[in-house]
Amino acid sequence: MNEKRMEYVGFWSRVGATLLDWLILWLLSLPFLLFSGNFFFFEDSSFIHSNFWFSALPPAIYVILFWKSSWQGTPGKRMIRARIVDAKTGNPATLLQCIARYLCYFVSVVPLFLGIIWVALDSKKRGWHDLIAGTVVVREKKKSEIVEFSEAKAEDALQEDVFMHMPPPEKPEDNIPPEDPKPNDSI
Repeated sequence: MNEKRMEYVGFWSRVGATLLDWLILWLLSLPFLLFSGNFFFFEDSSFIHSNFWFSALPPAIYVILFWKSSWQGTPGKRMIRARIVDAKTGNPATLLQCIARYLCYFVSVVPLFLGIIWVALDSKKRGWHDLIAGTVVVREKKKSEIVEFSEAKAEDALQEDVFMHMPPPEKPEDNIPPEDPKPNDSI
């Protein structure tokens, strides 16, 4: 990876990507929750244990598989051009790092989201889950664009055209700028 062209992805970009991923996961899990019959009521403790397979395992598989894929991130991260890589080498994160990173989200969230907020404070924009798993979230730097304004360009061309077609001065002294007035020493 060309490190000169990469930048760390900040807090708000990552929050936006996560919200998009939550929406996708919710839409994907909605049919399973409706199929289970207890979408709104959690009275039965056996439902909670059996619902684990529909509510906790699919998101883990979804996230880890996307992190390990050629995208190196979930669809939300893909939308912001972000990738999860090994913090030391910049290579794609290993499967073990992806699993550790996912499980460490709980470590980041439990103490009042401090591990997530840490992304905003860390110089490399790492949350606790990144620090523990040895990962970092990066993306290619945006290239600077040359912005051209069509009307401004036309005005510049007009000014250059006017300047270029000015008649030369009649006397050579007219080319010399006037001297600054000397201060009056008689004060």
